[in-house]
Amino acid sequence: MFRKLTAVMGVVVIFSLISLLIGTAAFADATGATPDQALAPDGVTRTLAGNSSVWYAFQYSGDQSQITIQLYDQGVAGAVFTVWTPDEVKQMEAGQTVNPVGAGSPNPDLLSNLSWSGNFNMAGTYYVQVSNVNGDAFTYSLTVTGSGVSMPPAPASVAVNAPAPALTPAAAPAATTSDGSSPALALPITGGSATLNPGASLWFGFQYTGDKSQIQVILNDNGESGLAFGVWTPGEIQQMAAGQTVDPIGRGSPNPDVPADLFWTGNFNQAGTYYVMVQNNSTSAIGFTLAVTGSGTYLLPSGH
Repeated sequence: MFRKLTAVMGVVVIFSLISLLIGTAAFADATGATPDQALAPDGVTRTLAGNSSVWYAFQYSGDQSQITIQLYDQGVAGAVFTVWTPDEVKQMEAGQTVNPVGAGSPNPDLLSNLSWSGNFNMAGTYYVQVSNVNGDAFTYSLTVTGSGVSMPPAPASVAVNAPAPALTPAAAPAATTSDGSSPALALPITGGSATLNPGASLWFGFQYTGDKSQIQVILNDNGESGLAFGVWTPGEIQQMAAGQTVDPIGRGSPNPDVPADLFWTGNFNQAGTYYVMVQNNSTSAIGFTLAVTGSGTYLLPSGH
């Protein structure tokens, strides 16, 4: 079975519903304008105005595990990203001229338009600056994945100024506290790491516009054996809630063309909340990251 430690695309999973739940696919007022106000690389689709840039940040353990950064921009001209270490950002903020440690480039082996892969031996907060060097705005998404990658806290004040498209929610009871124990309590797919106990399962959700744009679901478990995931439509969740026996519309499987342990891709013509259930069929706890990316995908809102 194809197992590659390099993770893909982040958006990726965090148990604690931290303040990364910053709304949906739009920039928040001032957030991302500087490294101090950096966004989390959560894989959410956003719009970047012409001749502008935005900062992202992620935390890294410094264990020299591989980091993969991917930008999806639908092939537009003018999209670039650069990678910055903690020291480089400090030097830049001190007014020094600094060159970033890395920059995105095309990789024919990956689904993204631009990517960068590398590792470091120092723990800390690392940064990605996404820039639009053309005059026209474009939509994009950014993911950062790897076993040593985690998401930093979001800025304290977030005021979303461009809501995501209205979507039809799945027929599940409203939840005030999401713990992943059922579709009604599904966790958002935010780009961090999680650990699943033996025999346990977790439900995750994401919103989709129904525009038939491609969706990619990627699970990385550092080469461990025993995890599986299924993809569920809103209709299948309704049938399951009614007591019917239902199989998921898709399941994760190895793909030699994608640096992920389990992968699924597809699209739908119906808007709504779609679900991914991750299950641990082994006798040991397994750490993993889960990512869902695509131009029509959006973060599941808090208290969905």
